[in-house]
Amino acid sequence: MGHARFDRVVLDYQNRRRSADGSLVVRGRFARTGIQTYLNDDGSERIEYRPPDEVKSSASTFEGVAVTDCHPSTMVDSATWSSLARGHVQGITITDGPDEESWLEGDFHIKDGILIDRIERGERPELSAGYFCDEDDKPGEYKGTAYHCAQRGIVGNHVASIPGGTARAGREARLLLDSAGNQLPPEGGKETPKMDEQEAKLVALTLERDQLKARTDALTGEVDQLKAKLAEANDPKRIDAAVKARFDLVDRARRLGGDDMDVTGSDNDVRVRALNAVGVKVDGRSDAYVEARMDAEIEKLDSESGHTVADAIDSTPHVQPPETDWLQPVWDARERLLADQHGEED
Repeated sequence: MGHARFDRVVLDYQNRRRSADGSLVVRGRFARTGIQTYLNDDGSERIEYRPPDEVKSSASTFEGVAVTDCHPSTMVDSATWSSLARGHVQGITITDGPDEESWLEGDFHIKDGILIDRIERGERPELSAGYFCDEDDKPGEYKGTAYHCAQRGIVGNHVASIPGGTARAGREARLLLDSAGNQLPPEGGKETPKMDEQEAKLVALTLERDQLKARTDALTGEVDQLKAKLAEANDPKRIDAAVKARFDLVDRARRLGGDDMDVTGSDNDVRVRALNAVGVKVDGRSDAYVEARMDAEIEKLDSESGHTVADAIDSTPHVQPPETDWLQPVWDARERLLADQHGEED
């Protein structure tokens, strides 16, 4: 993927708006052309040139990248997006900046409430783009400034919201707050000094603290929900209602299947056994269908005879039900079965 780089951006805050979900949406410039200065591991400076054609060709790679709260310790990818992203950038175009350089410009959609508050309080007045690039080690000169190498194959990764005074591009890399394009003034009306190592650690620790607090708040919410569910489950009225409903189900099931019918298991198990007892097969049907079918069989039983299947089977052969009895086919089948058995014995 090449070398990782972090560059500062300008967030044009004059046309900010809030979306329906409360997100902060604002247009901003970033990834400018020209000279960029980086520090080597030994503390020496490395001057790199970013050509206009490379910036232009990188525009599509910044489409949809994450907005983060300060630079994360690792680049953003699919495994870390959910924990690092606080929004995204979209609608990338190329524009001319006030520094006579070309910039990429896009809409910043900041979704995280904590980061939105920090930006509006002036705690994150600057932004910094994180990206990968390849180094063309051929040295050269740009506008009178010598550089060590040029950046090629730029691929965007994220854009970080950062504290004031840390933007490499100077005051151009600050938030613009009103329609006149005035920039957010630094604290005390003076330029904020560049963030040192201790301040950087403090920013990182503050971010970690806020992330842990967000997770704690989420877990607290889950615990409260579980407590509410437990309280509902132990509610005496709810328990009494559940016991009564089960008693009524058993009573209805035994009206269909007889007093010795097995009534263990779930409500649906009991209903299926009761329906099987009257010859109604409901295997593979939904619980709602089984419940409705049992209600229909009970209604039929109440309206037509008042007899159960068990009544018919246990009755003696010479006892005949009324002509209108809906169980007449059962009686007839039993008589034929008994006649066949007597015939085999003779």
